[in-house]
Amino acid sequence: MKHSYRTTLLAGLILLTVFVTAGSVVAPCAYCEDFTKQVTIPLDPSGQATEKLRPLAPEMVAARVNGVPILGMDVNRSVESLKNMLLESRQVPSLDMIPDKYLRQQALDTLIANELMFQESQKMGFSLSDELLDEQIELIKKNTPKDVYQRRIASTDETVFRNSIKKTILITRVVESKMEMDNDSVDEAEVRKYYEELKDSMKRSSTNYRMSHVFAEIPADADEELIQQKRKKITEAKYELDNGTSWSEVVQAYSEAPDTDNDGDIGYYSVEMFKDDIIEGTIPQEVGAVSDVIRSKSGFHIIKVTDIKKKGGYLTYDESFPTLKSMLYGELYKKKLFDMVMDLKKDAKINVYLDIDNEWQQ
Repeated sequence: MKHSYRTTLLAGLILLTVFVTAGSVVAPCAYCEDFTKQVTIPLDPSGQATEKLRPLAPEMVAARVNGVPILGMDVNRSVESLKNMLLESRQVPSLDMIPDKYLRQQALDTLIANELMFQESQKMGFSLSDELLDEQIELIKKNTPKDVYQRRIASTDETVFRNSIKKTILITRVVESKMEMDNDSVDEAEVRKYYEELKDSMKRSSTNYRMSHVFAEIPADADEELIQQKRKKITEAKYELDNGTSWSEVVQAYSEAPDTDNDGDIGYYSVEMFKDDIIEGTIPQEVGAVSDVIRSKSGFHIIKVTDIKKKGGYLTYDESFPTLKSMLYGELYKKKLFDMVMDLKKDAKINVYLDIDNEWQQ
C-alpha cells in the first residue's frame, strides 16, 4: 500500500505474474536466456495435460551453481511453490492443464537465479540474526491468510522453511542495494502514451477513491521495537490532525513517503484493492473523511479521501495512473533484475544436468 508501483519480494525472489490467453498461460521465463520475451505454457483444453513427470529423486543433483548443488528435493519443493502461486493467482482453471515439464523448467531456472543472488549477498557481507529471522517469520505468518500459509509450508520442514525465508530476505537486500530505482524511474510521458493506447478498453468496474496519506514505513527486517516506534510516530500525527493542525503541515512533518510535496496524494484506488493488504483499520468512504491509524503490510497510514468516482464509464488518466505506472515500473524492474542476474552468470560456473524432458546428462 506504500506505493502501487513498488515491487515487493515475498516467499521467493520471483512473484509469478501470469495471465491466461486462449489455450495457454503466459508467464515470465524466470531467469532463462529468453526471460524478457516471456514464455507461453500451453494448456490442455481437456483439462488433463499428458506430460506428467514424477518427482525427482531427492538426492539427485539437478544443477550446480559455483559448485553448490541444487538437489532434486529443491526442485520438487520449488515446483510445489510454483503450483501454489498459480492457484493463488486464480487465473488457471486447473493445474492438471499445465504440463509438468514447463513448471519444472521454471522452478530450476528460478533456483539457479536465487542461488546466484544469495551467493552475491554473502560476498557483500549481508547477514541475518536468528532473532530477526524469528520476527520476520512471525510477521509473515500474521500477514498471510491461514490457508495460504499452511499450503506454503505443507511440503517442507521447519529448517528448510527458515532457510528459504532467510535467503529471500538476504536476496532482497542485494536487489535493493543494486537496483537504483525510485518513483521517478518511469517517465510520465510513457504512462500517458500507455493510457492513450488503452483508454477505450478501461471500464470503471468499481467505485474509485482518490486518497492522500501520512505514512510511516515498516522495513521488511523491522523488529518489534522499530514497529512500535513507527506506530507512535503515526499516532502523534493523528493527534496533531485531531487538534487542528492542517493536513499539509502534518504530511510535511510526519510522512516518510516521497509524495509529501503533493500533500501525500497517492491517486485513485478501489477499496477492494487493499482488502488483503490492511491489517488494522479501515479506509473512509466519504470525500474529506480522514481515517484513524491504519496498519498495512508496508507500514502505518492515515488516509484522507479527496475524490470519488462512481462505478461505470471509463477510467480517467488520473484514475489509471497508479496501475499503469505500476505495470511499466514492473517491466523496467524485471529488465534490470534480468540484467543483474545475467551479469552474475558471466562470472559463474553453472552446470545443469536436467533438461526440460527430465533427461539427465551427467
